[in-house]
Amino acid sequence: FRTNPEFASLFLPGNFDLRPLNFSVSLHKAPKTVRIVVLGESAAQGDMDGLVRNLQAAELSGPVTATFELTLALKLYQLRRLDEMMIHLALARRLSAHEGNAAVTDSIEGLVGRMRIEWEEASAQRARSKE
Repeated sequence: FRTNPEFASLFLPGNFDLRPLNFSVSLHKAPKTVRIVVLGESAAQGDMDGLVRNLQAAELSGPVTATFELTLALKLYQLRRLDEMMIHLALARRLSAHEGNAAVTDSIEGLVGRMRIEWEEASAQRARSKE
């Protein structure tokens, strides 16, 4: 499958000159692989808020994996939406324990460790600023 280079012309005037990325996806995918389709090139090109909204919508559509929840948690971390990030990180940790994927579990623990360090540093900085 590939993009339709004329898709934007259905919605925008010709002088707008907006063209989709030239992108293709194999017809067949590996077993136990989940494809995440990001609708809207702004998300694919770095609109993190749009990407997070798409991932959250995909999450509501059916069962997800620890990798999916970890990806969503990482995107929320990048946006500094830490309360939401912790919810998805906890879900990723729970799913990972059930799935038994050591690499994903290690990534989750790494992000938890990073958060602990950041919270300790922020707490120490607040204490210093009160002195």
